[in-house]
Amino acid sequence: MNAPILLLVCISCISSCDSRLSSRSVNQQGKTLVELCQRYPTDKCPYHHNYVEFYEALFSPLKNQRIRLLEIGVLKGDSMKLWEAYFPEARIFGLDIYDKAEYDTERVKTLVADQGNRAGLTKAIAVTGRDFDIILDDGGHRMDQQQISFGALFPALKSGGLYILEDVHTSFPELYPGYGVDPDGQNSTYAMIDRFVRAGRIHSKYLTNAENDYLNNNISRCLYFFRPNKFHSDFFACWKK
Repeated sequence: MNAPILLLVCISCISSCDSRLSSRSVNQQGKTLVELCQRYPTDKCPYHHNYVEFYEALFSPLKNQRIRLLEIGVLKGDSMKLWEAYFPEARIFGLDIYDKAEYDTERVKTLVADQGNRAGLTKAIAVTGRDFDIILDDGGHRMDQQQISFGALFPALKSGGLYILEDVHTSFPELYPGYGVDPDGQNSTYAMIDRFVRAGRIHSKYLTNAENDYLNNNISRCLYFFRPNKFHSDFFACWKK
């Protein structure tokens, strides 16, 4: 098996590309995610982590397709509304530990599930179906939650689908304490990513052998995005073969 590829991307390195892409998106495909943030202000928006500036580059080719998107973490529903506005043909699902049915629409369906519980995730996928184009984890951000969800839900992606694990900065307790990082840090999601880069293989103590093997056999490529702002905004993105 060829070694997976991971790139570290800083916003300053792609700003010129983003500006060209944003202009093209406005002219050909309607409002960009940055523009939609004025109406749906999630923490993905420019005033906070500003993930949407990266997401514009990643998502714009899918914008008018009939994609299936699953996001862990609904909170006040702004992300659901953001995706619904940006992807006019998409079917959107949201998973949350609390009932968020108030945000359901014709194209948005929310379900109750604990992302750290495999049985709960399995039940949710039985309802939503599989073959997602995008799965995005903006849930509880604990080490076990991030890694269990990654292992359990990656198989639900279609071939070529994209899994995004937001807020990897919770792996750094000196910045974000209380997210379950062991004293030696080896259980952190960032440490899992680092091992992947060094050895070309995913390994997590939170995953079963079968889950580790599935990831290693089915990840095509990955990117790690880092924005050196006051939030230390990081996310990890992997495509499925």
